[in-house]
Amino acid sequence: MKNLILITMLFVFSANAQSPERKWAVGIQGGSEQYSGDLGNGFYSFDQAFYGFLGVSIARSISKHFDVEINATLGEIGHIENGTNKFRFSLAQFNVNAKYNFFRYDSVSFRPFVFLGMGYMNFTDKVGESDRNFENMQLPSFGAGVTYKVTPTISLVLKETFMYTDYDGIEYETGKENDFFVQHSLGVVFNFGKAKDTDGDGISDRNDKCPNTAGPEAFQGCPDTDGDGITDAEDKCPKVAGLKAFQGCPDTDGDGITDAEDSCPEVAGLEAFQGCPDTDGDGITDAEDSCPKVAGLEMFKGCPDTDED
Repeated sequence: MKNLILITMLFVFSANAQSPERKWAVGIQGGSEQYSGDLGNGFYSFDQAFYGFLGVSIARSISKHFDVEINATLGEIGHIENGTNKFRFSLAQFNVNAKYNFFRYDSVSFRPFVFLGMGYMNFTDKVGESDRNFENMQLPSFGAGVTYKVTPTISLVLKETFMYTDYDGIEYETGKENDFFVQHSLGVVFNFGKAKDTDGDGISDRNDKCPNTAGPEAFQGCPDTDGDGITDAEDKCPKVAGLKAFQGCPDTDGDGITDAEDSCPEVAGLEAFQGCPDTDGDGITDAEDSCPKVAGLEMFKGCPDTDED
């Protein structure tokens, strides 16, 4: 019952961590376990037997860089100093860790991390005649690793977990130093959940520069209502297609004057006449010129007086 209560508490702590979007993850892992204590240091030693384990994990992101993760593993642990001084136990352990990731999940393929937490361990003697069974606390558990993103939802994780216990006696000796263990693990993690997409444009809020207004992927989720290739936020005429040179406003007649400032928007003209033409060049716009194709005088509404009579 004590074990069940502890496991439940760890799971509840993990499951209530808040997440901005699709950051639930479950994983499976396997590897080897090694001991360091009164019988010697077996960490990274190749002259000891292989003591393997299998495990599962569940995690949830609480920010861009922080996760909370719970791990459960079942395997063996042992050490041989000589023919007399040796032990071999089955080992079940659970721990919950706060993990710091050095990069955002969607910014890199390799994502190193460090973590710190605490946990519980249960040992059952597999070779002794006493059939000993006892419990330890991990105070603390800590380590480091790296995540490799295979796809947006599948990752490989290489991890080193160190577990320093509150107990000294697994090797039948006490009084020198508490028992210390390490897990070398390789696992597969599956991310799942639904990404938050407030505006429903198919781009998650995390990657959407305009998360409250639907827009195309080409503009990172920002709208371009008139389809002129200029986002509404940078477009002075967001509802009418225009030119980048005029900050999205149109110049229908191509005279270099925007339609909004052009008194004759459909006929090319001169800036001096607010975009209206003066075909004969007599200084009188065609609209006010009774003889628009022949240069004339203002007093005659643009018509000529050749003989000056």
